[in-house]
Amino acid sequence: MSNYLLGFPNKKERDDFLIAIVVILLFIWLFWYMLMGREKPNLNLVPPVAEIIEEPDTDNDGILDIDDKCPNLAGVIANNGCPSDIDGDGVWDKNDKCPKVKGKKATYGCPPLTQQDLTFLDDLRESVQFASGKAELKMKSKADMNRLAEILLMKSGINLMIEGHTDATGSNHQDLSQRRANACKAYLISKGVSGDRLKAIGFGKSKPLQGLPATHPKNRRVIFKPMK
Repeated sequence: MSNYLLGFPNKKERDDFLIAIVVILLFIWLFWYMLMGREKPNLNLVPPVAEIIEEPDTDNDGILDIDDKCPNLAGVIANNGCPSDIDGDGVWDKNDKCPKVKGKKATYGCPPLTQQDLTFLDDLRESVQFASGKAELKMKSKADMNRLAEILLMKSGINLMIEGHTDATGSNHQDLSQRRANACKAYLISKGVSGDRLKAIGFGKSKPLQGLPATHPKNRRVIFKPMK
């Protein structure tokens, strides 16, 4: 019995002792775990850096798309990222035939023809005259042709169709009307107007004025029409 009690006088004292030993061992283990068992913090960690997201500049003009009114076309700061437009008419300088004068898109950035200009063009059908049966401009017609050249040079977005017409008298109507239209075109070119802006067509006697006989002298005319 004494061996069973391990030198304790009774069972209760023995049990109390054993419980105390277990509790002490438990506290020792907990202390070790707290001190050595848990993962130690890494003191060398680099703090996270916020990701920098760069705004795109699709057209590479130095103006971010968020501020660029023309993000797919290289432009300038002065025009909010759109191509330069010095005169502010809404037609970019690279497409503007009159970049320093306000105009319209329909006339490639140049001023459109005024009503006075249109009336002048209409009057040319009577004032532009030729020697009989020839394609030589009469001297008195050249003053009006000079004025027409000046208008075209100031408004370089305007292109003209030059139509030659004859009456039904004589012969070679088609050839004569074409040569007269060509003569007007050549004269304007000689004054500095680009030939690319002019188209000359002869109609011969095929289009007489309405209400007039085909032989009437008024059918001999050159018509100047604005064209796109």
